[in-house]
Amino acid sequence: MVENGFISMAAVIGIHGVRGELKVRSFADDASIFQAGGSLLIKKPGKADEIRCLKGVRAHQQMLLFSLEGLTDRDQARDLIGAEIWIAREQMPELEKGTYYWFEIIGLDVYQGENDYLGRIREIIPTGSNEVYVVRDGRRETLVPALQSVIVDIDLREKRMRVNLPKGL
Repeated sequence: MVENGFISMAAVIGIHGVRGELKVRSFADDASIFQAGGSLLIKKPGKADEIRCLKGVRAHQQMLLFSLEGLTDRDQARDLIGAEIWIAREQMPELEKGTYYWFEIIGLDVYQGENDYLGRIREIIPTGSNEVYVVRDGRRETLVPALQSVIVDIDLREKRMRVNLPKGL
């Protein structure tokens, strides 16, 4: 999800140890987007949003452990369980031309050719070989393989994708 130039990238799912470390489930494929010294926007329902500096991050089992500036004990950390962690878009690494973040793709309107509206991308399914875009228009669902032979054009400014679907889709 994107909001005011920030992207939801993780959720606090627990605490670790007695020094206020947070157990975090990352939504990113690559945890390197979380860099010590970077700013994080912490959003928790019923609480005011706050910006914190990430002091440290390390892998732990299937999650990450975050140390945040100003968080020094278990009780302070417990208060953040259930919060979402957002980062500023400008903190995200630039991608190679022709590659996109999922948050840029989800929500695009999809057209077969110039004017045949298929719907809006609602989710992305990762598969072993390529991703599949789930396109819905309310009445129907179309699964669009994310292949160069299928994706004709992506225009992020217009929030539009043109495709050339294989016969039978």
